[in-house]
Amino acid sequence: MIDLKIFIESTHQFLNNCSDLMMEITEQSNEAVNKIAVMESQILNINALVDKLKVAAEQLKQQSLKVQNKTISTGSMDEGEIELF
Repeated sequence: MIDLKIFIESTHQFLNNCSDLMMEITEQSNEAVNKIAVMESQILNINALVDKLKVAAEQLKQQSLKVQNKTISTGSMDEGEIELF
């Protein structure tokens, strides 16, 4: 025969353990969500920087082409001497 008092106590302890585990898992999940939010912010910052670098590279390329064309037009350099990117 099952002792009802022992059964209730063991069930109570089991439920307390489950509750503790659920709280721990919830805390870990919240920490993971926060870390993901930080990483997302960092990725957005990196993407913004990459976009700025692309614009700067394109501007530099255009300026370089202008200088090369001007050099050719002034006769300082033959077209065959120019190496583009």
